[in-house]
Amino acid sequence: MLPCRPIRALLTLRMIRAVCVAALVGMVCVLAVVTDGAAQRRSHTVRRGDTIASIARRYGVTQRELRAHNRIRGNAIVVGRSLSIPSARGRRDMHQVGRGDTLTKIARRYGVTTKALARANRLRGSNVRLGQRLRIPGRTRENPVRRPRRPVPHPLTDEQRADAERRTRQLVIGSRFTAQRLLRLPARESWIEAAREAPRRLNDDGLVEGDTGEMGTLGLPVNRGRYMRGWGSGPGGYHLALDVAGGRGVDIRASERGIVVYSGHEISGYGNFVLIAHPNGLVTAYAHNEQNFVISGQYVTRGQVIATLGDSGLARGPHLHYIVVHQGEHCDSVPMLRPFIERRGGEVVEAVRARWRTRQPEAVRCLPRSARPHPRHGRRRR
Repeated sequence: MLPCRPIRALLTLRMIRAVCVAALVGMVCVLAVVTDGAAQRRSHTVRRGDTIASIARRYGVTQRELRAHNRIRGNAIVVGRSLSIPSARGRRDMHQVGRGDTLTKIARRYGVTTKALARANRLRGSNVRLGQRLRIPGRTRENPVRRPRRPVPHPLTDEQRADAERRTRQLVIGSRFTAQRLLRLPARESWIEAAREAPRRLNDDGLVEGDTGEMGTLGLPVNRGRYMRGWGSGPGGYHLALDVAGGRGVDIRASERGIVVYSGHEISGYGNFVLIAHPNGLVTAYAHNEQNFVISGQYVTRGQVIATLGDSGLARGPHLHYIVVHQGEHCDSVPMLRPFIERRGGEVVEAVRARWRTRQPEAVRCLPRSARPHPRHGRRRR
């Protein structure tokens, strides 16, 4: 019997270890459930002076989420009522401050300015605390910017890319400040002069051919694209652009030759965004793209594929948000489009046809963005 004692002792030790491991795993699971339950059961008792906005801001959730979670209609709340706070975990528009985070690091990570980040969270200084939830401006309910999936048609050579980068530095273009400027201020004359150097058309060998298109018109940016809504639509006529419907991933083409002054995804709400300056002083903008194919400083020709259609940014389904800007004013593009744009049923959208050569045609309406602000933005510029 003596030789069996070491075996029994060994078995006993293994059983004890198994029991301990099982107990530890059980404790971890219980803690996770309790923690998760606590996170889901966060509550706030309404005090005098509280509002839906102040409570939502305090817990890092939106007012809409707070109302829906507590079945509240309107803004009226009663002092003493206990409100359940929805979880804000996993949201793309929120950031929880971690160890080593600073306001500058967080702003750089999300591609926003420290000033915008501080203003969105009503911070008086640059101090943030561990565990604090910060709202990221411009990312609320935005669709993600998708990674490139399709090879770039007619990719730039090393020499062409170097030339584009050189022009970007010389003309001081390519930044989000350039894009923001062009949406509300006149384009610089140096940018228009550079646009006049763009070739009229390229053949398969990259050589310039004859003139193309109708002078003073704009090529339809999406082949067989359908009219969704146009300039002056929406509450108060705030929509000073053209929305073009099309299938996800179809080509978006430059409406006229020019120079790319911005290609990126740093402008709030627009997702992947391209801006092109043209020789006649017009600027065309292409928003919500699935993928951009051009870079800042690059010359493009009329009809060249510059992006693919998508729903990045604040977009309800795949479409192109097409903007035409002149001297900082947003203009109705429909009179200048060739071929004429059609509705889903196939009928042509009625408009007085016009060509923009040197002066603004009477048929083309233009207004500054601030004249008709978005209903949700008050009098702020978009």
